[in-house]
Amino acid sequence: MNPAFWGGTFLAVLSTYLLWHALKSFLRFEASKRWPAVTGRIISSEVVAFSADSERHDYLLHYEYQVGGVRYQGNRATLYPILQQEEAEKLAQRFTPGLKVAVHYDPTTPAEATLITGGKPGTRYGELILAGVSLLVGVAMAAYGLRA
Repeated sequence: MNPAFWGGTFLAVLSTYLLWHALKSFLRFEASKRWPAVTGRIISSEVVAFSADSERHDYLLHYEYQVGGVRYQGNRATLYPILQQEEAEKLAQRFTPGLKVAVHYDPTTPAEATLITGGKPGTRYGELILAGVSLLVGVAMAAYGLRA
């Protein structure tokens, strides 16, 4: 067995993990579209610089809601990470303190909630495709390594 086999095997194992993670996220995004909603209230919403010398910004959000008489607090606007400053600023403008909003919660775990359901628009299948292609390349490399 040569380096192509071991490299392909490593890539296949890593890709299998990434594919599992992408599938799990995809299924959660899709399930969130069917989560029940209750009315909640935004407590705070702001965009802050990650550090004084960084280009990175974080979106900090806190809201409260009730499910079955139990009060919860949440901090997720979306189930996917907010990576761009522009996107964070749009969310901060949309979800202002004091605003009443629909809070979608996981019926099996009401403490898990979000304001926006589903995955990031335009990236629905991207992670699944990338992980699947990577897995195929890893398997092909390992097979080639066995034959060489």
